[in-house]
Amino acid sequence: MVDVHAALDRAGLKNVHVREYVGYWAELTGAGRIEVISASDDARLISEALAEGEILLAQLRQGHRALRRTHHRRDEQSRRQGRIRQLASSRRDAPAA
Repeated sequence: MVDVHAALDRAGLKNVHVREYVGYWAELTGAGRIEVISASDDARLISEALAEGEILLAQLRQGHRALRRTHHRRDEQSRRQGRIRQLASSRRDAPAA
């Protein structure tokens, strides 16, 4: 189990409520590490997530890219079966409220 208090102390995080919240979830999930991040970590975190396949680049329009998170396998099964397309088309055809 990771030492939550030591990680939060190193980051200088003193808010009692945040410390309790992080401690609760670290224990519940069995976290292997705690990392306090800021906006300056965005590029590194995006690079890591892309490398791990946790997010994908999606082509929106020619020359434009955006990030798309990966889905749970059941979402992918639904997409293959056309359920999402059926839902989208039924909403388009629905009368306006």
